[in-house]
Amino acid sequence: MRYLFNIETKIVRKKSLNENEMSQLFDIVSSNMAQIGFKIKNDDKKIWSENLSELLKSPDFFLYVVYKNSKIAGFVELCVQNNELILSEIELSQNYKNSHILLTILQCLSQEKEFLIYDHVKFHINKNNSKSIKTFTHLGAVPIKEQPNIYTLSREKLENYLFSLLKKR
Repeated sequence: MRYLFNIETKIVRKKSLNENEMSQLFDIVSSNMAQIGFKIKNDDKKIWSENLSELLKSPDFFLYVVYKNSKIAGFVELCVQNNELILSEIELSQNYKNSHILLTILQCLSQEKEFLIYDHVKFHINKNNSKSIKTFTHLGAVPIKEQPNIYTLSREKLENYLFSLLKKR
């Protein structure tokens, strides 16, 4: 596969996590939550880790860990609900937020079996997160009128956008 950007990025689907990986993922979430003023409590790490461990047991939940230069840079969670693919979370370390890594992640995910069997992916964007709204609408995502803050991105639009970028390179 030819990547959009020359970065050492690897996306790995995980069915389980060791304690170190779980801790690194929580640290990313915790750091991102602090950026928006959310206070992490002492028990949050344990609760979050237990919840993620339970989700990993589900055949309808998919966790992809993002590595850059062999270090965890973030993760993506996808799930299937009511026969629809839902992008439930993208968390990136502060170090990688403006590095075009999102496009490489989306490029890799668009080739995954779980993504290929659906013609679109749905996701929620907080109405105050103007950066994410701008980014995803630029990629072709559109809001769903009946569901505030819910967007849909067709696989075809995403692939066309990614292909157009590859043609420019």
